[in-house]
Amino acid sequence: MFDHVATGAAFFGLSVPPFWFGLILQIFFRIYRVRWLHVSDPIFYITGMFKAGTTGFNLADRIRHITLPALVLAVQEIAICST
Repeated sequence: MFDHVATGAAFFGLSVPPFWFGLILQIFFRIYRVRWLHVSDPIFYITGMFKAGTTGFNLADRIRHITLPALVLAVQEIAICST
């Protein structure tokens, strides 16, 4: 069973273009997560390099901004390694 799920996930990762997967994750983390869980502060920021109105260097804020693009780019590489 696990082999079938892993193979299906690998084929999904290979077949979906990264820009399309990125848009889908942006919609999920910004719109649907706020509607379903009623959380106003996002887990992953989808725009910019830092939160608006902040000054100085905040490492946690930068990590929250880079996580979603890194995840999108890593999905296809992980799919290549698993096939």
